[in-house]
Amino acid sequence: MKIGETARLHIMTIDLLASLDFYTKLGFQRVNESANHGSPVLISDGMITLEVERGGAECPSELVCFTTHFNETFTGLERAGVMPEGVRSGERRFCEPGGMPVRVKSANTRKMYKPEGKPRSLCGRFYELSIEVEEVDEAVAFWQPLGFEVEHYASSHATFATLGDGVIRLGVYKRGSCRHKFKNPSLTYFEPDMGERIAKLKTRGVVFLEELPDANGKVENAIAEAPDGQYLFLFQYDW
Repeated sequence: MKIGETARLHIMTIDLLASLDFYTKLGFQRVNESANHGSPVLISDGMITLEVERGGAECPSELVCFTTHFNETFTGLERAGVMPEGVRSGERRFCEPGGMPVRVKSANTRKMYKPEGKPRSLCGRFYELSIEVEEVDEAVAFWQPLGFEVEHYASSHATFATLGDGVIRLGVYKRGSCRHKFKNPSLTYFEPDMGERIAKLKTRGVVFLEELPDANGKVENAIAEAPDGQYLFLFQYDW
């Protein structure tokens, strides 16, 4: 089972122009799609697509999965014990163990934009959606029946696990194990030259919510916050 052939992160914002300006500074570009009529606005960094929509209330970002096999997918969700919290024609909503809203929508995914798989933003390579959970075991057990395979999971006492379904990768972390600011879900990027990337983003006017200097004071890891509240983790990692 796979809950979608493509996925996007849906972000609500009070100030649409401010959010789009922020993501443009990072290197996201607007996506043209025939099925899109302007709301939400689609943008991509070549690795992940964001749906940014104007709204009057602050709410958590939502993972939206699109499938051409909606009835089969909904039946699979029920068999996995995932009961929808919201039911509308052609879509179902539920929350995962960390509280992130997930929406499954019926769509002709062949006509939808899909990222090229090549990073083009200054953030570099998007790696995962990071989520804090109370229990990593519970999160792994939740996602596996939905088509997510474990990519990294040391043991039942591990403080994090990485899972993917070929469409989106998720990193689940035991609450409190990460010693930096966290918000569900956060966009996580890894690059070996992240220190230089962070410095360049500063010249573009990006102000970081939190910088994580090493023992020598060098900043190679930092957290940015979009005007809509979305967190982006920019971490140094030598692939």
